[in-house]
Amino acid sequence: MQRIGCIMHYGLEQRTNGQIYNTLNQLLHTNFPHSTFVLMKPTVYIETSVISYYCSRPSNNVVIAGHQQTTYDWWENYKDYYDCYISNYVVTEISRGDLYASVKRLESVQGLPLLPISNETDLLANLYFTELPIPEKSKVDAAHLAVAVHHNIDYIVSWNFKHIVNEHVRKLIEKINLENNLKTPRILSPEELMEKP
Repeated sequence: MQRIGCIMHYGLEQRTNGQIYNTLNQLLHTNFPHSTFVLMKPTVYIETSVISYYCSRPSNNVVIAGHQQTTYDWWENYKDYYDCYISNYVVTEISRGDLYASVKRLESVQGLPLLPISNETDLLANLYFTELPIPEKSKVDAAHLAVAVHHNIDYIVSWNFKHIVNEHVRKLIEKINLENNLKTPRILSPEELMEKP
């Protein structure tokens, strides 16, 4: 027990999640070589916009094209370092529109587990919708946030800067969650989650 208690001497408080994961993994296997430890990967809720950018044709808009390339890089090189989840809200959204494009989006998420939707997630979504600056037509954005929070997900990854990846929204969610004893995930764009845990 003393050895595990000394891990703070390794400066973990100044490291990223990925560095902490690797350090703990190394310490456990060095100090307890005959034991089996399974360190869980950080969890990520992938919001619809990320899947749309990953599967869409290259845009002529420079900013959007940059987001598409970043999304592709994250999906191909970093996604598997996390336990990734979606919800039926995501499935519903990526099923809309052009048939070929929707099939491509649905194929891209095959194998990703669905987080259950419940009365509790619905109540939390309604609370977020009431308290956050989200219009009626974008009410599903509150549902994405609620599902991830309810299931204690570590990260929400999204390109929705208007209603999700937004500093004002982040602060409001933290306040609401604090008042309701809920953990707040880190809400980031794929560009901000370019890290191997």
